[in-house]
Amino acid sequence: MAILTENNIRKLLRTTNLKETKVLVLEPGTIITPSAKSYLTDVKVIYEEQSEPVPVEKAEEPVVCQAPIIRDESLLHPQFSLNWKIKVEQVIGEVLYGQQISLQQQNRGLITELDSVLNVLQDFRQLRFYENDSVHYQMDPGKYPLADFYSADTFLPNYTDGEVALMVYRLYTQIRNLQVEASSFQTCLPFEEYYRLIKACRFLADFVWMLMIQEIGESNKGRSV
Repeated sequence: MAILTENNIRKLLRTTNLKETKVLVLEPGTIITPSAKSYLTDVKVIYEEQSEPVPVEKAEEPVVCQAPIIRDESLLHPQFSLNWKIKVEQVIGEVLYGQQISLQQQNRGLITELDSVLNVLQDFRQLRFYENDSVHYQMDPGKYPLADFYSADTFLPNYTDGEVALMVYRLYTQIRNLQVEASSFQTCLPFEEYYRLIKACRFLADFVWMLMIQEIGESNKGRSV
């Protein structure tokens, strides 16, 4: 299942003749995020099988290249592969729903941040792990100034924090569930790969938590005006 994000569309507009042809051919089943759809209002999207890989399926190379560990799924217990993919796809669905809400609220900043979350989840589906997640994905949970004051161990949001913040909190809890699912399959992965997967889940949960804190701050700022 390929996911077409806003970043993918921007790259296509820069590097292909999409502006002139106004036709985009995708493989069946490709998901287009809400932010990406806003760039396709005058583009005809065609779904058909491709003999060659569709350009949008090629992940953009990070600024700092790292060689990922990729586990051959055929070597895993089938229960791991099935359960893991189902859990990851549930979280992907939550992210897409969150982007739809963000689009309605005209919160383009959060849409972009959630695109980054989708990139991580796509690697999760393929069991692709990196040594340094924040460097590879260029996502830093500590970049938000309120990070030190709202610990996940001591702080809980409430209903007055707004729909967007609560949506992000729900996404956070689902990623935490994903971490629990990953920890239950310790015997299915070599230790180094298992460790990197758990670390990646924690990294993503911390990043989404900080997104929630940021949204709560924006919501409170709006009420005080």
